[in-house]
Amino acid sequence: MFISIIIPVFNVEKYLRQCLDSVLSCILTDAEIILVTGNSTDGSNAVCEEYRNRFPFVTVIRQGDTGLSDARNCGMKIARGDYVAFLDSDDYIVPERFRALLAEIREEKSRNVSVFVCDFTRVADNGRVVKKISQIENSEKPIYRYEYLQHFLRQKECFWNVWRYVYRRDFLLKNNIFFRTGFLSEDIDYTINVLLKAKGIAFFHNPYYCYRVGRADSLMGRVSTKRVRDTIIIIEDCVKRIQNFSDFPYKTLMTDKLLFEYVLNMATIYEVPKEDKPGVKKMFLESKYILAYNSNNSVKLVQFFIRMTGINFTSFCLVCLKKGKRAIKRLKTGR
Repeated sequence: MFISIIIPVFNVEKYLRQCLDSVLSCILTDAEIILVTGNSTDGSNAVCEEYRNRFPFVTVIRQGDTGLSDARNCGMKIARGDYVAFLDSDDYIVPERFRALLAEIREEKSRNVSVFVCDFTRVADNGRVVKKISQIENSEKPIYRYEYLQHFLRQKECFWNVWRYVYRRDFLLKNNIFFRTGFLSEDIDYTINVLLKAKGIAFFHNPYYCYRVGRADSLMGRVSTKRVRDTIIIIEDCVKRIQNFSDFPYKTLMTDKLLFEYVLNMATIYEVPKEDKPGVKKMFLESKYILAYNSNNSVKLVQFFIRMTGINFTSFCLVCLKKGKRAIKRLKTGR
């Protein structure tokens, strides 16, 4: 078996067929699709059973309601592929681009590569392209240079979305890399573990993944105390882990990216329900010591603001900047 494609499924009936059909359009003869279902209240599970009955390489396993991390781990435990890819069931892929990636992975020179990473496209609920993410230079072939990780980490946008990576399964198992259960923002923790331990990384622009944004019912669109707490804990743990990883050459870059994300999340003090604001503020006050690891000038400016005006005013400025950026974007696009 060449590749296992693991897709957790929960209340995504509206999008699930497009996701599955995009994978099936790749016409892969040596792949398996593992659908991990929960207690969906719509018709998602029925769609999964339909596809299992139609296609012998589709497997459905029942996970219950123990979260996205556990669903992905459940899929990993039964996966048989040499490689593993994770898809979210409300997203989809561009078949010809995914086939192009897999063709490159099959090449001899990819033998020592533990993980492939590609760019991706943000799309609206109706399929309209919102933004093309280009953190990797456009080339016909993957870039097989570990040192390119430095360039990759210097780019804007986050680097930790697990669905933009394809992993060697034996690498994940050898290093005991699984998703941290019971937490949101689990992609950060997982990808930090991968990049710290991978000695062979290939970078391929080839944006095969279409990430859907703006879903009204998406968990990612909700700012909750749990999401803020989990993000802070994971960033704290990851920053400490990076400092203790002696042979990783890009500690500063990776740490700065995480701390920039931490600073952006300070805006959530004004985005959570009013009654939760004191608790969220306390979380940031208790964890802001990790900013001492920062060398990014933008984050240093925020540190200065906190010292001069306090965390409340800093958070207020950040949320205003976020809203202003969104308003400018709407004016430019007419939406």
